[in-house]
Amino acid sequence: MSKIFAASMIFSAMLGAAVWAGGDKSDGPTCCPPATTAPATQAAINTMCPVSHEAVDPAVTTTYEGKTIAFCCKDCIAQFQKDPQKYTKDLK
Repeated sequence: MSKIFAASMIFSAMLGAAVWAGGDKSDGPTCCPPATTAPATQAAINTMCPVSHEAVDPAVTTTYEGKTIAFCCKDCIAQFQKDPQKYTKDLK
């Protein structure tokens, strides 16, 4: 067996194990609405990300209590969904 073939087999096994260990990421928290990655049908109520306090990307939104909230990135949506009330208290 060549060294290149052996190395690629090891890499493939490691990659497969990493994907398997990560589980299905579609099972998000049940307490919060799923995040959207397309522009919302309703205008966002904010221009600054409630998590990072940076300018928002209008294509990165989620809906919380009937209001569209925009974020700077998907990572901030995940952080928001852990404790939405912590981040919505200062939104106007």
